[in-house]
Amino acid sequence: MTRRTAFQALFLVLGGCLAGVTLEARTTDLHHDWNQLLKTHWKEAKLPYARLKAKPGLLDGYLKKMATVPVHSLKSREDKLAYWINLYNACTLHVILESYPLQAGSKVDQISIKSPQGEAWTIWQKPFCQGGGKTWTLDQIEKEILLGELKEPLVHFAINCGALSCPNLRPEAYQPRRVIAQMEEQARKFLADSSRNQFDRDKKVIRLSMIFGWYGEDFQKAADGSLVEYLGRYVSKDLRQWIIDPKLGVDYLEYDWTLNDLEPKS
Repeated sequence: MTRRTAFQALFLVLGGCLAGVTLEARTTDLHHDWNQLLKTHWKEAKLPYARLKAKPGLLDGYLKKMATVPVHSLKSREDKLAYWINLYNACTLHVILESYPLQAGSKVDQISIKSPQGEAWTIWQKPFCQGGGKTWTLDQIEKEILLGELKEPLVHFAINCGALSCPNLRPEAYQPRRVIAQMEEQARKFLADSSRNQFDRDKKVIRLSMIFGWYGEDFQKAADGSLVEYLGRYVSKDLRQWIIDPKLGVDYLEYDWTLNDLEPKS
């Protein structure tokens, strides 16, 4: 190899490394405002809705930035997962803040938004979330993109509906280079949380979150038709051996739709 060709090879290697660093920096920067909001306001998986409504600048700025991102620029599956999960969670916060404070005794699933035609929308039915040059409902992002196009059941542990029984809102933004590990950690923590899932060895019964009832097919498709096998991926080895017992009963816990408000109004 001549000195010239060696220099050219070194230039290509360094150029590729710098391009990778630039891409990672760009995707990290894209979610900087959302990450900052979570790190500033998240506490014990709750958010101070009144304070966020009074000062919406960080959230609004993030959503405006996300609305301008061309989908074709999201090259990898991980890029897409991080983008759409973060957008979903930020849009959920935005639409809840529009109706905040909720009426006394009202739950997240009871928030009613009047459409231009006079119909009553839930927060998941309102077309308002801007992404990739289109306007989406939360339902569309979840079902058409995250579960449809990307076929990732782990998103059930990553997207947050704002209710207490939902998998906890993560205290940081999802990042492409870590998004799978972040979702897997969410799954492990969710299954280990006895307020959401219970493994009663004395009574030989499993009491699961309704998420596994509503979306059981998504998990089964990813585990050869077995929900138990899917659960086994994210529990301890000891518990994994116990839940395969076919004699165990399976029940589902009541879902608490109370808003995860850090400073609820009395």
